[in-house]
Amino acid sequence: MPGRSTLGSGAVDAGTFARNIGTHLRGVLLGSVLLGLLAIAPTLLLPPTYAAQSVVRVVPPQGQDFVDADSLDTAVEWYMALADVPSVLQQVALGMRPPMSSDEVREQTNLVPGDGPGEVAVRATSRDADEAVSLSDAMAEAVVSTVQDDKALQVGSTSLRTLLPAQPAKRVGTGPVALFVTGFLLGFALFATGAALLHRHLNWRLSSRMLESVGDEAGVPVITRRDELAAFLTLKGTEEPQAWLATTSGVPQTWWRDLRERMRALGGAGEVVSIGAGETITAQPAAGIVYVPDPNDGHASTVGAVAATGAPALLVCSRGQRARGLRRMLAQLAEFGVRPLAITIVDKDR
Repeated sequence: MPGRSTLGSGAVDAGTFARNIGTHLRGVLLGSVLLGLLAIAPTLLLPPTYAAQSVVRVVPPQGQDFVDADSLDTAVEWYMALADVPSVLQQVALGMRPPMSSDEVREQTNLVPGDGPGEVAVRATSRDADEAVSLSDAMAEAVVSTVQDDKALQVGSTSLRTLLPAQPAKRVGTGPVALFVTGFLLGFALFATGAALLHRHLNWRLSSRMLESVGDEAGVPVITRRDELAAFLTLKGTEEPQAWLATTSGVPQTWWRDLRERMRALGGAGEVVSIGAGETITAQPAAGIVYVPDPNDGHASTVGAVAATGAPALLVCSRGQRARGLRRMLAQLAEFGVRPLAITIVDKDR
């Protein structure tokens, strides 16, 4: 129906959601790549962290083959607590080369239950791989020696020994490739959803892709190639009159002249009539007549002059113009009862 616009609809179905993402795909991909690079920035700017682990085990009293479960659990709990004892921390700190402070040792070491019964895993982290190994072994030795020197700590006459010294340290954390992929996927989901839902609400700059999206919303054909546009208008001109209307004042006169010349070469544009703002057209508009407002700036009075011709309007946008201005123009045309013939954008021939 002439004059009807679908621009006011706020529903976003699956098809529209996908089209909106496609319209802003370049921006979505760029934002996703930037978020991926941001995710790996810490791994590129900061030195990596390495972790090493040694294992100590509770040994049953001499002459016994096992320790009862209660004593084993108690011993493991006590020995893990030694990681916070100041004398143990100081012993480890002074034994390191270069020496460390007790606070640094506390922050970089951790004792946790091991994989087997009666085992305690001694974990250490450092920016230096060799230091992580040395720190783990030093903490294990300090805990073992403390238990051996204090019989009160030997639960059920048990003792403690090193089962497994620290192996070469491994790098801690997720690798840069995995971080980039995670950041990229997260960014894509975030930016794609935002672009799809906010497509109609943000004042995007017009490009050919954005123009096609607005045209789909309004149900108006979008033609960006000038030769195709001239052929389309020539054909339509044999059926009914036309009015050419710029959505802003940024369309150069050379563009209009070039379009007329292309149409004349195809046998169209029999007569071009300039109309002033608010001018009343007394003659019956006929096929082959093109009305061009003067000034051609998309103002309400100019739209009124176009409405007086009774002709459908070709809308010409300037590249970089905001989409909100085009949507406003389409709404004005609907109010004046003017049917949009097509939408195009001032651009170089492709």
